[in-house]
Amino acid sequence: MNQTIIQERSGLNQFYAKVYAFVGIGIALSALVSALMLTVFQDVLVQLMFNARLWLIITGVVEIGLVIVASNMAYKNSPAALPMFLVYSVVNGFSLSFIVSLYLPGTVLTAFISSAALFFVMAIVGVVIKKDLSSLGRALIAALIGLIIAMFVNIFLNSAPV
Repeated sequence: MNQTIIQERSGLNQFYAKVYAFVGIGIALSALVSALMLTVFQDVLVQLMFNARLWLIITGVVEIGLVIVASNMAYKNSPAALPMFLVYSVVNGFSLSFIVSLYLPGTVLTAFISSAALFFVMAIVGVVIKKDLSSLGRALIAALIGLIIAMFVNIFLNSAPV
């Protein structure tokens, strides 16, 4: 019986490792499309921003539609769910390029690198650690609430960085 539990957890870990890999591929694809829009297709991006604002609305509606369709496909375990997710990633990168173009490249790069690093570290931790971490939930929620309160206090007191 103990061997069965270990095999089930091993299979579950392999499943999550694949899911994390696909999500990582989707994030990388979104970043690639966004980077291409900001560099190679910068003229197209500027034209769309100033002359065709309807594209922003269309892109948003398409993104929501793709999420709904891909979620239904994934729920039904359809093999078309992965290509639909990749299409969503491309559209997401396209729409993010409009938002990202409003910020300095260094700020955007820092945000992408830090979020990607956090995602991959947490994915590795989730796959490697064999212990149930749900007992940490209450302590981490308390820490999060304390952090949010500290942020609001810092906003109102205009504290200088340490």
